[in-house]
Amino acid sequence: MSNFLILFALLTSVQLSAKIVRGCQTWGFFAEFFWVLNYLDDCHRRNITPCVHWNEKFAYFDKNRKDTNNCWEYFFEPLSKERFEIGDEISVEKLYNNDFSCIWSYQQYIENLNLLSSNDEITLINFEPFSSPFYEVYPAKDFHLYEKVFRSKVYNLINRYVILKPKLICKINRLYNKLIKNQKVIGIHLRGGFLYNEVPEVSIDMIIDRASREYDNETLFFIATDQEPLLEKFRTKLGPRVLFYDFKRYEKSSAPTFSAQLTPEDAENLIIETFLLSKCSHMIHTISNVSTMALYLNPSMPHSLMY
Repeated sequence: MSNFLILFALLTSVQLSAKIVRGCQTWGFFAEFFWVLNYLDDCHRRNITPCVHWNEKFAYFDKNRKDTNNCWEYFFEPLSKERFEIGDEISVEKLYNNDFSCIWSYQQYIENLNLLSSNDEITLINFEPFSSPFYEVYPAKDFHLYEKVFRSKVYNLINRYVILKPKLICKINRLYNKLIKNQKVIGIHLRGGFLYNEVPEVSIDMIIDRASREYDNETLFFIATDQEPLLEKFRTKLGPRVLFYDFKRYEKSSAPTFSAQLTPEDAENLIIETFLLSKCSHMIHTISNVSTMALYLNPSMPHSLMY
């Protein structure tokens, strides 16, 4: 082999093994998580060992936590043996490939609905046209996030890299056995208002009406929401048919803002509810990263989108 080819091989090897540390900003939990998935897809394509370090910018950061300074490890096992070291550059680049992005603008969800087929088992319930004031199209646009084929891609990516902490797995399994297993359960995600009016808000009354009309009296409803008033409204209307994971909820949305610091427990509760949603036989939802994550976790789950 010539000296040139040897040098080229060495340089290529160095490039392939380079460390790129994925960081975070102050977005919601699954927005951060989806950017990590895009990063993992990119690492897989480029044969790069992944390393994620969520620092004090993370919306659920706990300054009193002593066991780790990496918020990713509050919830997940490390992705590899690579670790963030002082001096490493942390990337928050918006990574995506033309055929893969787990995260979209909400308007793009709506504009690409025509790409879905009957095989994707989605029921669309549209109330009004809308043009988002926060419009950004990511290059991955020739498919829909709700397509079963794409959801399976994401599911496989998650299974390849992401492992929940054992305590979360145990809690999810216990609640699944208690609430959902061997029952006909429809999952409903209630997100309430949107912080920036990205898409129109679907009223809770409309969602309740849809749920009560479409399903018989034997059907149970697992309600996932961070807002106590929304849960109570469902319980008032549907009574004992409502199932829920019992934790401290907020009066208004717990979505991160620059003026409110959430806790790791808030994120844990979100993860648990989302995994439980994914184990239901059908899901009714509006557009949100939470419902999209539930669909990624269960690529075959049929669902109804209200928008």
